[in-house]
Amino acid sequence: MTAAPDAPDGEADVPDAPAPRISVILPIRDGEKYVAGAIAGILRQTWRDLELIVIDDNSLDRTAAFLAQIHDCRLRVFAGPGIGITAALNHGISLARGEIVVRVDVDDLAHPDRVRQQVEFLDAHPNVVAVGSSYEVIDGSNFTQRTEVALSSNADLRREMYVRNPLGHGTVALRSAALRTLGGYNTSYPHAEDYDLWRRLSTIGDLAALPEMLYAWRTNPASVSSKNAADQIMSARAIRNEIWSHPPEVVDARHIQESRRRYATSPSNSAELVDRFLQMQLAIAAQFFRRRMIGKGFRQIGEFLRHDWRSLSALGWFIASGGRFTTMSVVTSRVRRRRTLTRIVSTTSIEVSE
Repeated sequence: MTAAPDAPDGEADVPDAPAPRISVILPIRDGEKYVAGAIAGILRQTWRDLELIVIDDNSLDRTAAFLAQIHDCRLRVFAGPGIGITAALNHGISLARGEIVVRVDVDDLAHPDRVRQQVEFLDAHPNVVAVGSSYEVIDGSNFTQRTEVALSSNADLRREMYVRNPLGHGTVALRSAALRTLGGYNTSYPHAEDYDLWRRLSTIGDLAALPEMLYAWRTNPASVSSKNAADQIMSARAIRNEIWSHPPEVVDARHIQESRRRYATSPSNSAELVDRFLQMQLAIAAQFFRRRMIGKGFRQIGEFLRHDWRSLSALGWFIASGGRFTTMSVVTSRVRRRRTLTRIVSTTSIEVSE
């Protein structure tokens, strides 16, 4: 873990102003193409008691000029010397005055009620240290390419970490006290710092996610994650290998059946939630086999099929698609939504000074 850097030049702190409950952290480098939409999505939240901390990490385009035109007392802009996204996030955490930190990325869009729903959830669940949400994947023209649902329970999210990152980084709201207890983001895992953070947070509290689509993540070839995909894959693999030093238990048929029934009654995206839950159980079984835990692998497959023999078709789909899908409903839903204009934000205009 490396310490957060000294404060770069930028807006002076405002110790005399009342501290907002929510601090939204937005790191930017050369984000002029999408920055208006990202900022509008936060400043137009139905939850008004927030600050938006922008770390402009040495942008060489017109990002800084655009930010200088915005007049909203909730916006705090700090200039960074090109320290990288993980260090920029840690610096944003050090500046945050709110008791809850909300993440957002410059390429993405936030549902107008995103912050309110997550704050109300955290208020109602004091044991939860981080809550994400389901999200849309959009293209450069704001058309939905597919959706990614998030499992809701702490137990399922912890289990999913054995096979993949369970939460979209930009979807998450976190308790500031928990972040500071852990020392913020770890710089040892380039471009998978969020995955590592979830596993560390899970040691001091519960994780959760809302089933509603409260965020739109943009596929952007120029984004940090796209440019550093190879490093991200290597870091994620290292994290999974460390997590597997304590292998998960086999989940019995009754638990699978009860969880499947719970996701099937979700008010939002129920069919896709069931699919993701079943896919996760099959992916765990596949990892048992790959890691030479053959007995556990066969037992998990047996419990999966025992909960409902109709799941044999799900197993067939999982094998045929290389673990990407579990049932036809996922495939058809992604095709159906591929050219649907996102409903998360209808406009990206924002008030600027004269």
